[in-house]
Amino acid sequence: MPFQYNIYLFYSLERFGRLLRQNLGQKLAPYDIRPGQIPLLLCLWEQDGISQKHLLEKVHVEQPTLANTLKRMERDKLLRMERDPLDLRKCVYYLTERGQKVRSVVEAALTDVRDICEKGLSVNDLSYFRRILAQMNQQILADLQDPAMILADEVQ
Repeated sequence: MPFQYNIYLFYSLERFGRLLRQNLGQKLAPYDIRPGQIPLLLCLWEQDGISQKHLLEKVHVEQPTLANTLKRMERDKLLRMERDPLDLRKCVYYLTERGQKVRSVVEAALTDVRDICEKGLSVNDLSYFRRILAQMNQQILADLQDPAMILADEVQ
């Protein structure tokens, strides 16, 4: 069977993502911060007091994943949840003092991992890579919007 480069690309991207999370996790473990919490922290550092619905729109994860991450972050004293006084069904999340203080640690870890990833790459390499990755993301998102089942013939 010939080597299938398109499949290798998918595995390479997946492996890169796993290694990235592993590296960040290792750097942040002493501070009890997990890589999956970073997008939520970034959102709350930008705008404190965000509803779960708004967070869901910003971080693009499944709702159960978000709910579990928020519970874990609340348990770890990174954020607190309050009911919206105007709509008690709505939960609003605020950073705690600890959630504010870990910002410098998280930013340092992100900078360190970015520097490691970009080592030896030119500005043009990085620009080209970002453009290609953005284009691939857009194409995947567009395909997700298309309900057509292309592989239906392959299953039979």
